[in-house]
Amino acid sequence: MKIEREFIYTNKKHADGYPQIGWLIHDKPHFDPIQNRPHVLVHDILEHTNYDGDSLEDELMALGATYFFRVYGGWIRFTQHWEGERGHWVQHSDIFTFVQQNDFNVKPIKGDIHPDLDYYMELSRKKVLHRHYKFRDVFESNPGLIRDIFKWVSRGYVRAMNQWAGHDAETVYLKVWEPMWRALGGHHDTYQEMNSNMAEDWSVVGNRMVITMDTATLAWSIDFKGKTIQQQREEDDALLDELQAA
Repeated sequence: MKIEREFIYTNKKHADGYPQIGWLIHDKPHFDPIQNRPHVLVHDILEHTNYDGDSLEDELMALGATYFFRVYGGWIRFTQHWEGERGHWVQHSDIFTFVQQNDFNVKPIKGDIHPDLDYYMELSRKKVLHRHYKFRDVFESNPGLIRDIFKWVSRGYVRAMNQWAGHDAETVYLKVWEPMWRALGGHHDTYQEMNSNMAEDWSVVGNRMVITMDTATLAWSIDFKGKTIQQQREEDDALLDELQAA
């Protein structure tokens, strides 16, 4: 299956009036632009799908895909820094941040939870019941809430497995997720991600970035359209020289 994602570098305004500068999927204006966070950029490229909207359930499915690509794929940050249960706590924090922002309103869904996620669901159940004192009442009054959350997470996990059928998670991670992440500036040290990188070099408002992927061969490419920052600066300097000469 061929997949294509197109991003535009924008200075979209947030609802609160403040500008948000970064790479934004061109047909998803409800998403937030991404700058200097390559792993979040790859999240939008690989772990979301072209069919995702802005609902909590869509985000839960995208976070479910992170268990395929990163947890079972073996993201270096998990294997070297957040090994074992700590890797799940990173995912848990993201999942429950979105759930909290949606006032814990999760649509019920039929179906089972993939066995690969049973262990992580139980870890989250223990955390919200024994450590998240602030929200314990919410989950105690609705015992099925954890399962509803992880049913959506499981749906996203299975969706990713099916999308990349024929390849195990580690192979997809090593041949697609990690090299794409590094090409966009990814580094095992979070702070190093903010260094100059391919996506940053092309960070000029109006530029486009097109990613194409083949789930059968695991081939992928990134194509930038527009001007690099250096080219834009050179044009600006030339224009300034002309104005000063006039």
